[in-house]
This record gives sequence, structure tokens and C-alpha cells, in this order.
Amino acid sequence: MTSEARALLRRGELLAAYDSAVEGLRDKPDSTPLKHSAVLCLARAGAMERAQAEFERLGLDKIKDDEDVLALGGRLLKAVALEKAGDERRLIARAAAEKYARAYRQTGGFFSGINTASLLVVAGRAEEAEATAHQVLKSLEGAETGAGEAAYYRAATRAEAHLLLGDQAASEASLADALTRDPDNYTAHATTLKQLAMILEAQEADADWLDRFRPPKVAHFVGHMFEAGGERADAEEESVRAAVNEVVAAEGIGFGFGALAAGADIIMAKALLDAGAELHLVQPCPDDVFVETSVRPYGESWADRFERCRRHATVSYATGDRANFNGLDKAFSSQIAMGKAILRAQFLATEAVQIAVWDGKPAQCEAGTGHDVAFWRQTGLRQIILPFELVRMRRAHRNSGGAQRAGQPFRRKLMAMLFADTHGFGKLGDEQVLAFVQTVLGPLAQCCRELPGAASHFNTWGDGLFLAFDKIGDAARAALALQECFRSIDLAAFGLPDTLALRIGCHYGPVQEHTDPFLGRPNIFGNQVVIASRVEPETVPGSIYVTEPFASVLAASEGRLFRCEYVGEVEPRKGSDKLLLFSLRRTGQLIQDRSGRQAASAPKSSSRRARE
Repeated sequence: MTSEARALLRRGELLAAYDSAVEGLRDKPDSTPLKHSAVLCLARAGAMERAQAEFERLGLDKIKDDEDVLALGGRLLKAVALEKAGDERRLIARAAAEKYARAYRQTGGFFSGINTASLLVVAGRAEEAEATAHQVLKSLEGAETGAGEAAYYRAATRAEAHLLLGDQAASEASLADALTRDPDNYTAHATTLKQLAMILEAQEADADWLDRFRPPKVAHFVGHMFEAGGERADAEEESVRAAVNEVVAAEGIGFGFGALAAGADIIMAKALLDAGAELHLVQPCPDDVFVETSVRPYGESWADRFERCRRHATVSYATGDRANFNGLDKAFSSQIAMGKAILRAQFLATEAVQIAVWDGKPAQCEAGTGHDVAFWRQTGLRQIILPFELVRMRRAHRNSGGAQRAGQPFRRKLMAMLFADTHGFGKLGDEQVLAFVQTVLGPLAQCCRELPGAASHFNTWGDGLFLAFDKIGDAARAALALQECFRSIDLAAFGLPDTLALRIGCHYGPVQEHTDPFLGRPNIFGNQVVIASRVEPETVPGSIYVTEPFASVLAASEGRLFRCEYVGEVEPRKGSDKLLLFSLRRTGQLIQDRSGRQAASAPKSSSRRARE
């Protein structure tokens, strides 16, 4: 890998790193490091099928003496295997194990050795897996101890080897030892837990014992707003505070996501900070507007407490719109906060839970605590409901400059937007363009017509495509269907270069609907459409990139069907705020997070916690 590509990869700029590697190959077509860099970028971008095709096209599958190349080949096949089931998974896992085994035979390294053994058990070759696990354990005998990541991975490898040998007690002891050597490296812990879960699934064994080794839980917090001050209010606030403190401590919450409105939100944020948890705020609008609409009207003391919590939190904003802040923006920011909590829990292989201070009444509008409770409930994840029993919720009514003005002539709604184009189209000759229209655009158009959820808005130009959907799940299904359709086309058979690749970018946010003066039909407009248009140019060919709002809301609404993995932060070439981007894939058969526990309400006594 070149130093430039390595630096770009480290910064998460996958497209730039990919372009650098491809450009380098024009001058040095036989460079194995550049080939490796190009394929590694595709793999990290989630474009696994294209990465596998390029791995073979570039001849990396013929290389038998380069550990990095062999391990990359194993990694690609492993990722594909875990998205399959049954015999297909076992067959691909076997091929992945062979890649790792070649690297292991050359180097004797415990990383390639333990991956060989683990994939062998997934492939249904338990005896071979045990033999390799024995070898790995033997190679670790007398290995230096100590602290830090290297020491952690040696101990974690022992835990994995013992599990492959059927010794759960020894595996637990080694895993506990590993955690003491690098206790705050939650990313490494999650990697190990996912690997052990993969083995346990292949062994058809119970995985509940892994729970005690998981990183701290992640919470989405939400609750009612209420006025501070007065003897009765102070007493009721103290009751809420005590219940919240007890839950945060008992559940071992390490990460909290929510907003910072007056009342229960601020109480829960303070409790999380006091417990040493990370506080992540998702605000629906800039702080000054939010304080004047959702904090200060309930008492000046809440504004002071807002500032104290705000100083110790990371903050993001749903839209940044000052003039049109209303219930839609509140609902949007809450959905993002819930999704970010779920994404963090998935990444850390821990549990996401919602803590809600709620009066039990159904939502009466498009936003609020009742709305958030109902939205979370559809995820199937656990909820902890702390009863909210204030008799009165007194609010000082003030004219809010941030609220949407009455009589505005436009309507805003949340929509999922998809932009797509074909990388390499601009280099086609005139004769190839006709073949492209007939053999590529034709099938893509048919794919769009057959989508289960039709697009509400549609536009196209040259090789470009724009679709907008009312439901975010329909947008995700469309993106995956289009990518799969493109990959099924035999480009070479029609005289088209096999380096052509579809790239798709998606975003989710509030837009305005108006009649388009040029088209004479409804179309969507607004800053969020501009943001959506800037994702696709940053997308690695063959992959699907989505923004953090899209990834978050998708995780909260249809997380069982799709997965979004963080690929990095980019600064769009056209100039705008940086974008956090994720790759979109279908969910594999292996469930690697703590999803699936049915929501429940706590008993009337707030000192009890809701369990499944």
C-alpha cells in the first residue's frame, strides 16, 4: 500500500484512497501493493461483490506467497459467507478458511491461524478446526503478557481457541483475562464477541454467557418536559431523579443519546454524566432556538442546567433550520437519536435500551415522548418505562421565533432520497452508449418498475438517476435491488468495459413539495435534497453509501433487514459540511448485536426495571 493511500484510508477517505490506488496502477499495473489497496478500499466500503471481482480480475487470487493478500482474500470470502445460510455459507466459509490457512502455513501467525480454525467450524469441519486451534494454542505458550492491544489479542485468541475445542470454562477465563489487559478498548472487545458469537452459532451452542463480557449498554433517553420551581415540583423532580439514577447504575449504561429539553431529558442527561457515561445529543435545531422554545419557558434554572450538560456532550443537529422548527423536526431528531443509539450498540456488540419517563398516554401529535416510545417499540428492543405522575405540567407560553409561522404556503415532509450514476460512463465511445442504454439502463428501468415500494418522485439524466420515497425502507430496498440488477448484467458480452460500476448515495431528511415549473408535476426541493446529491459523488464504485441520518433512521425502523457500517467522514468536493457516511448492506444471518428483546413497561414502582 502506498503511503498516500494508507494516509487516506486512515482518515476514512475511501473513495480518494481507491482513486489513488487505481491511478497508481496506470503507471505500475503489476504493483501488488496498489492492487491490494484498491481491493481493500472496496471491501471497507461494503462493495464486497465488486471487491471479490476485482480481487480476481487483478490476479490477486493467483498470489500464494503474500500474507496480506491471502488474508484479504479470506476476509472477502468470510464477509460474503456470513451473509449466507446453510450449505452456501459452509461452502464459502471453507474457501475463506483455505485463504487464511495459506497465510498461516507461511507465517505461523496466530491471527491467520485462529481465523482458519474459526472458519473451518463455520464450514462444518469441526475436527480440522480443533486441530488448528490446538496448534494456535501451542504457539501462544509462553507468549509475553502485559497490557495493551497486542496483549489483549493474544488472550482473546486463547479464548477463541478454547471455545473451538469445546472448553467454555477456559474460554471464559481467557476472555476475562483479555479484558483486564485492555479494559477500555471496546472496539476490540466487540470484534472478539462477534467472532465468538459466530463460532457458537456454528456449534449450535448457547451464547448468553457472552453477555457479562459485553461493553456498557447504550441508552436512548426521552421524557416529558415540566416546569421547575415550587415545593411540589421540586419533590416530584426528586422522585424522577432518584428513579433515573437507579436505572442508569443498575443497567450499566455507558453511552446515552437524546435531546436536552427541560424536565426529564436534562435530569437523565445529568444522571448519565454523573455515572461517567458518554453523552451524545441530537438537537432538532440550533441551540439558541431550542433553548428559547424547549428549555427557558419552563424556568430559567433549566437553561442553566442545559448549559452545564451541553458543555460535556457531543452535539449534532438534525437540520439547522431556524425559521421552520416544528414537530416534524423534533420527530426527525428523535428518530436519528434512537438510530444512533442502536448503531452504536451494534458496533460495540452490546445492548441498546430506551429509558423513558412517560405518563403512559399515547401520542397526540407527530412528536413527543409518547411518539418516541411508540417508535422504539417497533424495534423490538427493550424499554424501561419510568412512570411520570406529575399532576400538572405548567408551561410559560411565549411566542417562539423558531416555530413554523402560521399560513406558510409550503408543506414539509420526511423523505428518503436516492441518487445513482455509473462510474466510467463518461469514457464510453458513441457505439458503446447505445449498448449501455439498451443493456444497462433498460434492466435498471425495469427494476425500478418492479420495486415493491414505488418512488414518489423520479428523475433521470444520461446515466444519472434520482428517486425519492416516503418510506426509508423502500429506499433501502431500491438501492440494493438496483445494485444487484447492475451486477447481474454481463457487460463484456455487450462490448462494455467490465470496470463500469454503479454507485448509489442515499439521504433522509425534511423536504418541501412544490409543482416543478419545468416539469409541470410535483417535485421536492430544499437543502436536504442538496445534501443527498453530494453523497453519490463520494461513493466508492459498486457500493451504496448513506448519510448518518439515513443509517440511523433505518436502524431504528428496519434494522433487522439492513445493516449500515461506518466507512468514514468526507468533505464533499462541491463544498459543504462534512458528511459521516455508512455503507448499506443486507443483514446477514448472524445476529451480532443484542437485538430482539421485547419491550416492556416497568411496574408502577419506579424502583423496578422493565425486563423481557
